[in-house]
Amino acid sequence: MKKTYPITIRNTVLAPWLLALSGCLLPELQQLRHDHDEYVQRNNATIASLIGVREDHGNRLVLVEQSVRMLACGPELRSLFNNIEAACRATQNCSKSQLATPMASFEDDSREDIGQTLMTTMRHEVVYPAFKSAFSELRKERLEVFSKEAVKSQLGGTRYLLVTAPIPNEEEARQRALLVQDELAAKGLPRNKFENPWIFRLFKQEVQWKKFRPVDQPVAAEFKDLSRAVFVFRVSC
Repeated sequence: MKKTYPITIRNTVLAPWLLALSGCLLPELQQLRHDHDEYVQRNNATIASLIGVREDHGNRLVLVEQSVRMLACGPELRSLFNNIEAACRATQNCSKSQLATPMASFEDDSREDIGQTLMTTMRHEVVYPAFKSAFSELRKERLEVFSKEAVKSQLGGTRYLLVTAPIPNEEEARQRALLVQDELAAKGLPRNKFENPWIFRLFKQEVQWKKFRPVDQPVAAEFKDLSRAVFVFRVSC
């Protein structure tokens, strides 16, 4: 006959093995937990270090961008834009009354004509909007190229400035500038990157107009009226 044992005896026999096994595993489990805690601490320290490096690099990039923007325009022109921004901020309007003093100060200090300075310093286009057809095909093509270049190469602080003379009045001039702004926005330039249009006459004499490069002068299908031209500048300062 097969010999059997009561369950109580069997449990009594197995209990020491279970105790011995738990005694062996406990130190190993404690060591694993200790190793895990150290690993987490090292990772946290590494993450904190990387965040610090990223912030440091970010600060350096800001300084580099500010330096590049200063070099792109020079201190005088940079100061002019700062002064005009402050003068226009209160009224959200940049007309002759806000622009006259900063412009005069710039021309006195730098001994340069503001219109000629902007045309030779900034990437720009000159647009001659018509009342009905809005833009000639040449201007549409030029604005398309301008927009593509701007999207590819702009610095973080790049802005777009439109300038037109208050002819026949400020309201019509502003509408003319916004017409060009809408065209540029439709071609991909963010609206929040546009400065308030300057309603200001950059060139007072026709002889200055004649010195424009040929592509900036009106073609046969456009108005031969410089006072109605809209100047588009990419401003990196």
